[in-house]
Amino acid sequence: MECFYQDIEQNTSASLEYQVITGGQYDVDVKIEGPNKQIIYQQQKMQYDSHQFTAQHT
Repeated sequence: MECFYQDIEQNTSASLEYQVITGGQYDVDVKIEGPNKQIIYQQQKMQYDSHQFTAQHT
């Protein structure tokens, strides 16, 4: 498992875009959590996707 962290200011628009190009079965599980552990976005066994959201908390 590999995790990435990014601080985003409250009320700021942010986006995530990903694509698996090598390894495994060419899919990943993806989850975006807010600082209060609220799940903002979650997908399993995806090869590619994108998601845009506005941060509710800093």
